[in-house]
Amino acid sequence: ILQRFNIQVQLEAAGDYKSFGEPYTRAYASPANREQMLALYGDLQNQLVQGIANGRDLTEQGVQQLLARSPLAAEDALEAKLIDELLYIDQVDDKLKAMLGQDDLRIISLRGYGRLARAERWLSSLGRKDSVVAVVHLEGPIVMGGDGIQGRRITAKQVVPVIRQLGRDDNVKAVVLRVDSGGGSALASDLIARAVRKLGEDKPVVAVYGNIVASGGYYLSVVARELIARPGTITGSIGVVGGKVVVSGALAKQGLTGDYIEAGPDVGMLGPFRPFTDEQRKRFKEYLRRTYDLFLNIVAGGRRVPVSAIEPVAQGRVWTGRQAKERELVDHFGGLRTGISRARMLSGLQRGEGLVMHLDFTPSRIQTLSSLANNAQLGQVDPMALALQLGGDNAQLLRLLKEQPGQALALCPWILDADQT
Repeated sequence: ILQRFNIQVQLEAAGDYKSFGEPYTRAYASPANREQMLALYGDLQNQLVQGIANGRDLTEQGVQQLLARSPLAAEDALEAKLIDELLYIDQVDDKLKAMLGQDDLRIISLRGYGRLARAERWLSSLGRKDSVVAVVHLEGPIVMGGDGIQGRRITAKQVVPVIRQLGRDDNVKAVVLRVDSGGGSALASDLIARAVRKLGEDKPVVAVYGNIVASGGYYLSVVARELIARPGTITGSIGVVGGKVVVSGALAKQGLTGDYIEAGPDVGMLGPFRPFTDEQRKRFKEYLRRTYDLFLNIVAGGRRVPVSAIEPVAQGRVWTGRQAKERELVDHFGGLRTGISRARMLSGLQRGEGLVMHLDFTPSRIQTLSSLANNAQLGQVDPMALALQLGGDNAQLLRLLKEQPGQALALCPWILDADQT
């Protein structure tokens, strides 16, 4: 797609496995990238087989044989003990009534139950000044200000003040970071990491990892006192990548040109109209290496080990949560409930003591509509925007690069979804 529009993507990486640029510069995966992906998917496949075997009281060999026969008919799945019963949706209520021995069950939606639970928590908090465990939800790409990035995002200008305020609030006894991010701006990640580190000097901070916590997502949270992941959480990708998108060829196809009037050396080095020279590329790689060294030091400090212990598991390589725990990149397995429990314990609160307060950064509808309106250029052809639109999910990752050229990105090289593997 990018070649069709004559758009060049010039990327450099610090880390042998940091393969963000490969979908844009290679027809096939590099040997290092193939190695890490085979190990990653192999472990996820093993977890799948082991989980089915343990959950359904089957042998792993038996599960492998069933997978080899898949897809199975519902009757075959029942015979193989993969499921317990075959029912239509209208039979489920009767089944529940029979199981519970009640004929007057009240069925409510999950959303309705959530509203009821929130109302009960609010009513129970009236008139109380209780200890608080704050849960900060951080989801999406990591950016400085979020301009032009649609949907959920982790915006340093929003998150850092909130973390500082939690440090000043005497009622907040512990903080849980619920992180789900493939990374983004290295600078924004560093600013959030510093705020988290300062917060951790006064009260315990526990990070709970969701589907993917890689690169910048790992960077900003590794300084927490404890890290909790699922066995299938995509973890690591300790490395940086950066570069720029050169659109001079695409503009030329439309009869347009762009250039610089330079009053100083290398004014257009990071601009979109000229490729890197060899000397510029060398300097840019040195800049990325310095950022990568900072990343290594942040991880080493957070994990309380020397940099030499982090280097072998870094290089931009991604791991499953199980592999990450084996390499001491995370501390425990579990989810949000585990994280809240650990935060309570570390802060000296008893089990169940203290209110749980959730803080989210969901963009408002007005903000989302404004972003869409600003990006809609009716009657104009934007070659880069069109290439991104046609290129799918992987091409969308270039949006950060397009809007912040030359910035070091702590960004996972692939869009990976453990829930779909």
